[in-house]
Amino acid sequence: MLRPIYLLICLCGLMTFITPAVAEAFGPQNPPFGFHELTWGVDIGNMQGFKLEKSDKYGKYYSRNNENLVFEGMALKSVTYKTFENKFHMVTAIFAGQSNFENLVSSFKIKFGEYSELKSERGFTKDIEYSWYFYYFGKGDKKHIATVRLKYDVDTNKGEFSWSNMQYGPPLSAFWR
Repeated sequence: MLRPIYLLICLCGLMTFITPAVAEAFGPQNPPFGFHELTWGVDIGNMQGFKLEKSDKYGKYYSRNNENLVFEGMALKSVTYKTFENKFHMVTAIFAGQSNFENLVSSFKIKFGEYSELKSERGFTKDIEYSWYFYYFGKGDKKHIATVRLKYDVDTNKGEFSWSNMQYGPPLSAFWR
């Protein structure tokens, strides 16, 4: 009678220690599904209120008329939407101020989990960059599906964040042509 209870207690204890380690190994688990009310993959080129700013082999870059330049209570300088093959796959927002950067770091840690990578002090500037990588796990696969990046330049007091979905973006081979 005591043996099944003992095994159950041991199993629960083991799961208590293993589960956080496994979760950490998989990285962040809550990728963004778009930006504001737009979801990944929509064709924003055919939506009213978007203006094509430029186009290159990596896709098309749009701005939005009457853009909501507030994100999580902070003012943004600009927002750029990027498409590849007419599918929305990336958003980049520019902001200013160290306090805004610190607030975004805290907010993104809550929203996306612990960051995957931290880069800082590149070259002669003191840039800080946090990255969150999201993966799909299936049938022995580990496929990179999304990235969140948050950068801040201490010298200029300016920063940017970008959210991207790799499923709709250009293939990596496009960058080496």
